[in-house]
Amino acid sequence: MLRRVVQTFLQQIGIGDPGAALTPAQAFLSEVTFAINQLSTGPANELTVRLLLLDQLPATRATLAQFVDRAFTDPALADEQASLRQILATMTDADVAAVFDYLAGPLQVANPTSSNEFMYYSVECNESAPFQSFERTIETALELEIPALGLNTVASLGQIFAVCEIWPGGRAPSYANLPVSSEIPTLIFAGTYDMQTPLSWNKQAFVTLPNAGLVIVPMSGHGVLTYHPECITQISNDFMANPGYLPDDRCVAAYYPEWALPDAT
Repeated sequence: MLRRVVQTFLQQIGIGDPGAALTPAQAFLSEVTFAINQLSTGPANELTVRLLLLDQLPATRATLAQFVDRAFTDPALADEQASLRQILATMTDADVAAVFDYLAGPLQVANPTSSNEFMYYSVECNESAPFQSFERTIETALELEIPALGLNTVASLGQIFAVCEIWPGGRAPSYANLPVSSEIPTLIFAGTYDMQTPLSWNKQAFVTLPNAGLVIVPMSGHGVLTYHPECITQISNDFMANPGYLPDDRCVAAYYPEWALPDAT
């Protein structure tokens, strides 16, 4: 699934061989990982165990073929099984060896009792995905000045949309997609380098919160407290003590870059 998403996007932006985005070994493992993520806990654990046990079997193409035939019998995984068979047919002996080299290393398998994936997809599939579309995601990426920069976003959102098609999380009512409007005093921190919740989103939120303060923090990504803990803590404490007043945020000025331009002469 993920491989097909990447290939489709690369075809549309016209760069290189669509199959070159992922090596056959990477594509094989990505397809298996996607299958694990879309299954319920019991079947997902069973498929994960089968994957881990491959390390104990001969490192051959036949072993991978048997894995695909026996571990993907669930009708819900028919597309993934077909895709894996196609990928396996293109794999060289070096690709097969690369899969087993990966399996021989330390694998991190999610613990269903502590993984945050369940909460993540429950929120995304309920509140976000229903009001968006994968088609629009591709259109937006193609509108970029350099469309290839949108490849990672297209691939990751493609997986989210695919998971949400079967995720039993329901759909939020339409008003959940409306901007939040509230008189409650609110303090908004915006990191100028935040790619997950960009500055433009914070500015949009600020418009419908009449008692809000917007603190733009330079040289900061997602989670401004991580980048400038002392300054952000001071501003937050001041706001909590007097939420009706905008706190002193002059400390962020120290984080603006100082440009040293060469002499034009």
